[in-house]
Amino acid sequence: MRAQRDTQDKIESEDAVSVTRAAQFLGVRVGTLYAWIYREKIPAFKLRGRWKVSRTCLESAKRLQHGRSAKTA
Repeated sequence: MRAQRDTQDKIESEDAVSVTRAAQFLGVRVGTLYAWIYREKIPAFKLRGRWKVSRTCLESAKRLQHGRSAKTA
């Protein structure tokens, strides 16, 4: 049972990153990203008590960010 849980955690952690790494990827402060998570502007989940953000969601958010900055330039 423990091996199954460890395997599932590994799969989920490979598909997701910590809030710190996600914030670095998006170029925002960690506090900003937590605010987005709490306001449900970016999907996240808890894994062993720590917030994680999926890589797919991060890539989508980055594309949206890039699109907004291109329109304002």
